Amino acid sequence: MPYHCVAYGCGKTAEDGVTLFKFPKDREEFSKWERQVQRTRPNWVASSASHLCHEHFGWEYFYPGTLKLRVGAVPTVFDRPDKKIYKYLRIQHDSSRRDAIFRSSFRTCSK
Repeated sequence: MPYHCVAYGCGKTAEDGVTLFKFPKDREEFSKWERQVQRTRPNWVASSASHLCHEHFGWEYFYPGTLKLRVGAVPTVFDRPDKKIYKYLRIQHDSSRRDAIFRSSFRTCSK
């Protein structure tokens, strides 16, 4: 199974003519990329197999005349979901966070 772009609404593969970039190994850089994707996919969690295509990086992050990323490049170009879908995704994310907070508080109180 070929790798695909994890950005909301993208899903492109190398067969679509894009260059795919694996998430960085550096934990801090990995987290930056993950947070950027989560701006449009709130519940999404990155893995070591996650990739983004070159279309999600501004041209300032590439070496001139190439599709090689500069050190410290961060994905910044993302399509936004329809407002209704985005609102639903945010509600789902907020309620799961609220539930997690409630469960952790409940465990603390019951000890």
